[in-house]
Amino acid sequence: MRSLFFGICYLNKEEKMAFEVEKKLALTESELKKLTEGAEFLGSETFCDLYFDYPDYRLTCGDIWLRERARAHRTTPQVKFPIRSGGRTNLSDQYQEIEGENEVLEALGFESLGESNFQGKLR
Repeated sequence: MRSLFFGICYLNKEEKMAFEVEKKLALTESELKKLTEGAEFLGSETFCDLYFDYPDYRLTCGDIWLRERARAHRTTPQVKFPIRSGGRTNLSDQYQEIEGENEVLEALGFESLGESNFQGKLR
């Protein structure tokens, strides 16, 4: 068995938010070969996430993911909320993603930072 992760992301740069659908699959070698036959490798990205939550894990239990994502030359605060459609929550596969210090804090109900430190504001 090999794991395969794929995601589709729609990014609205003007509103600084993205809508993301992601799936993680466990595939046999023959399933992986069949699925990737004729596919083109487009690239890869390496990043490191630092997650934040309260001691009672209320964000995680609510399927809300607050993190700082560190890429090669920048660190970006992000929060992911499940997309609710028709009164139904699509848990663990469709999310609205918001990026940027002030945008994330406002989405969580905090005041904007101005020039302050993101992690300091969360403490």
